[in-house]
Amino acid sequence: EMARGNNMADRAAKEAALRGTPVLAVKLIDLGDRNLPESPCYSLEDLQWIKGVPMTQYLKGWWRSSDNKIILPEEMGIRVLSKIHQASHMGQRRPQDLVRQSHIKIKDANSKIEQIVSKCRACQLTNATRNPHTLGTRLRGRRPGASWETDFTEVKPGRYGYRYLLVFVDTFSGWTEAYPTKYETAQVVAKKLLEDILPRYGFPQMIGSDNG
Repeated sequence: EMARGNNMADRAAKEAALRGTPVLAVKLIDLGDRNLPESPCYSLEDLQWIKGVPMTQYLKGWWRSSDNKIILPEEMGIRVLSKIHQASHMGQRRPQDLVRQSHIKIKDANSKIEQIVSKCRACQLTNATRNPHTLGTRLRGRRPGASWETDFTEVKPGRYGYRYLLVFVDTFSGWTEAYPTKYETAQVVAKKLLEDILPRYGFPQMIGSDNG
């Protein structure tokens, strides 16, 4: 199964581009709890902090900021940031960009991300040494939604500024999710992951890419 996911992502991206399909969406089976309840439990500390956030409003059980971002309770925010890091191990800057561009707001998100990364044993070992035998190797996921491969392909001619197609491939089943994008960046991948993949399929155990 080595490198199988990368090949599927590349093939799916090229096929989607040739078909000219703007969005591909194949739903996987329901994976259960997404760890985001319909009505969250805000602590007294959370509510005290929210009072200091300008122009907040309370809608359908969630507090929202003036730019309509959902304000997560601090404990929930820490869990979300931890799971994002465990799924990708992207370091500090990319998750910080991800949260800033997403539709959620977490108290002191940047400092929390720094703490999570600094305490991550896997990141410490990766920074200390890299095993050349594992580079470019991807294993098949053990269940749907557990492992995704991502890839970009350039769409010609681009329309309305959308020059690329971002493809997510579930390495267990081969099902794909594809989105037209204007940019080919890690921030775009992270944004789509948080806003489209995670809410429907849950937190993956691994996310891989040919570009790292």
